[in-house]
Order: sequence, then structure tokens, then C-alpha cells
Amino acid sequence: MYYSEKGLVFHKKEAGVLQIAQKNLPNGRKFELEVTGFTDEGEGGFLTLPEFKNLEPSIQVVIDYNWAMYAEALEKGEEHYHNPINPQMGKTHQIYTAVQSFLSRRVRGRDAFPLNLYLSQHGRTSLDWHCGVDAFFMWEGVFATIDLSLRSKAKQKKGKLFLKADFLLSPKDLELDNLFYFAKNVAKLLKRRKNLQERAENKKQNREKSGEPIESIIQKFLEECRNEDLNYVD
Repeated sequence: MYYSEKGLVFHKKEAGVLQIAQKNLPNGRKFELEVTGFTDEGEGGFLTLPEFKNLEPSIQVVIDYNWAMYAEALEKGEEHYHNPINPQMGKTHQIYTAVQSFLSRRVRGRDAFPLNLYLSQHGRTSLDWHCGVDAFFMWEGVFATIDLSLRSKAKQKKGKLFLKADFLLSPKDLELDNLFYFAKNVAKLLKRRKNLQERAENKKQNREKSGEPIESIIQKFLEECRNEDLNYVD
């Protein structure tokens, strides 16, 4: 059972019941509702766990789902359902706009900005359940993942802070000054991954021209990237 601040409620349509149910949500679910505009009921467990998928296949499932649900909303004439290139639900517009402000102004097509914000189905996809990712930004073929949480999920791993997702978004990050730095670092990670992607493509093209073995190219590229911290935060 899902609840939405916009009234998009699955399996329960009575407004009064909806308001009572939202008040009774666990704090973590309330935070998800505040940020994304929807959450699940959070009662009990799931009958079956979602099938495990690695990160990139899990991301693709959510991309396909987001666009399918948006297309269905348009067909039914529903307003403000999550649009990955113009998010309006919850606090997604503020977060999206903040990240967008730190990226280039090149456009893809006439009106679209080359940045998408995708939302996972909370607790129902491999991305959320297995990969610990609630939302992610996709920009020119690279992505930055986000975990929504009221508490720190950092763990010590080889002396560094470690998260399943690239970034943790907490209530404090929604404050104006903190959102500025959060968005700056998300954009910085996207730019660095785009740069690595372009370097890898250049390496591939050079290999094709030179005939150098692919294993040698990969090894050299990994050595160049070894000291780069992709999860860089100011």
C-alpha cells in the first residue's frame, strides 16, 4: 500500500483514512514521503524479497519503471506524478534544481536539460532492497546514487567512510545551506565520472588505432584511476 502527498494512493482512497495512516507512519517513512512525495505503508515485512540484481541492472529497472509510471499518469490525466526531467513531488524539485545549477547548460533536444532524477520503489526493487539506493541522478550516461535516511549508515572500510549509495541524504541536508553543498558534491561526482567515462572511451579508441592488447590498456587505465576517490565530498 502506497501513500502520496498528491493523493495518488494505491488500494486506499478515503482521504480521512489516508491522513490518519500518514500520521501513523514510522519516522523513516515520513521522511521518504517528505522527500519523494510517496512511500509504502511500512507495516510488517514483504512476502517475497525482490530478485537480486547488480547495481546497473537494478538502476535500469527503476529507469524503465519511472518512465512507464509517468506515461501512465499522462494518459490518465494525472498531475504532478514524478517526471524524471522535471520532478515536482515532495522535495524533489528543490534537490533537482540545486544539482542542476552546478552542471553544464548543454541541452538534449529542444527543451530538456541532460539531467534526470529517478526514484526507486521503496522496499520493492533490487535497487532499494539489495543496493541500498532510494534515488539517483543520471547525467550524460553516468549516475550518482542516494540513500534517504534519518541515521548515518557509514561503516569503516579500510579507514574510509563507506556507504552502499554514493551519498546519504538526511533531513539536515534539506536545509538551504546544506543542500547547496550536497548538490555541489553530487554534481562534482557526476562530472568526475563523466570525465572517467570519456577517458576510458579515448583509451579504447587509441587501442583500436594502435592495436595494443586490451588487457594492457585496462591495466594502465586502472593504475591511473586507483588513487581517485569517486566519492569525493568537500
